[in-house]
Amino acid sequence: MKFFLKKIRRFLSRGVLSWVRVGSSLLILINRLYGKLYTKLWQYADLASYEHRFDHLRGVDNFYWVERGIKGLRYLPEKAKVLDLGCGDGIYSGIFYSTRAKHIDAIDYDHKIISLAKKYYKKPNINFICSNILTDVFPDTNYNVAFLFAVIEHFSVKEGQALLKKISLSLATGGCLLGSTPLFSEIGGHNIEHQNEFSSEEGLRIFLFPFFESIEIWVSPWPGRRECYFLCQKPKHNL
Repeated sequence: MKFFLKKIRRFLSRGVLSWVRVGSSLLILINRLYGKLYTKLWQYADLASYEHRFDHLRGVDNFYWVERGIKGLRYLPEKAKVLDLGCGDGIYSGIFYSTRAKHIDAIDYDHKIISLAKKYYKKPNINFICSNILTDVFPDTNYNVAFLFAVIEHFSVKEGQALLKKISLSLATGGCLLGSTPLFSEIGGHNIEHQNEFSSEEGLRIFLFPFFESIEIWVSPWPGRRECYFLCQKPKHNL
């Protein structure tokens, strides 16, 4: 009797495992299809700021979107006061930065995306704010870290310079700005929202230098683009 019961249990467990494997494969396939559909439609469907709700569906080989969170944590001290500019759907502040920061002011101009951020990434130490980072006053000063990922290229040269000055004035002594922008071999024609694209690390450094004494730049190769990260320290108003 025990022998037959053992056989039955083994048969059932194998059957369940088979269904789990089939179900997992189907979910992965569906997720990848959704992710590919997003990459085709995002420019035409006002989906750009929601990209990370789709990126993770494209599979573990599409890990590039995680870089901003990992790199942000590297330069984020414990109990830091953080300014997350152009926070989008809030995924980086919600999943990454909130685990270490004491307080985060996460700002985006789109009220729809801020509502989404509050819904999915609400944390007691995050203040999601709908505001214009160029024209509106920041919620506070003396931030230890400011993040500016994939934002600076959306402003004109004059507007970008004004924003960098504003950020430098908002940082505490010893504070830093960590951000990124894509580098293109040819300027223009990549994103209808881009107003000031960069083609070289040196060009980006020249743009940042009037506001920060210490600038470190490095490039991460992404599929179809080069993501250029910049770490700016020693705001010139503090010197």
